[in-house]
Amino acid sequence: LPLAERLERKLKRTNNRYRGTFPESECREFAFRVFSQGIDFVLLGHFHAERLVRYAQGQATKVLAILPS
Repeated sequence: LPLAERLERKLKRTNNRYRGTFPESECREFAFRVFSQGIDFVLLGHFHAERLVRYAQGQATKVLAILPS
């Protein structure tokens, strides 16, 4: 797949500032904004890391799940 290979080579040079670390605080802030709207489970992806985080909020447990791409 020459096109796919060319795109992958080009994209490797982009967004380097965001690739070095997992944006934990940004994901947590996003999840809490969604939780405040009555949502109990937030699913995010494309971070090349799998994480499952549970937050106790009052009597309820809220979940932030991150799936790798």
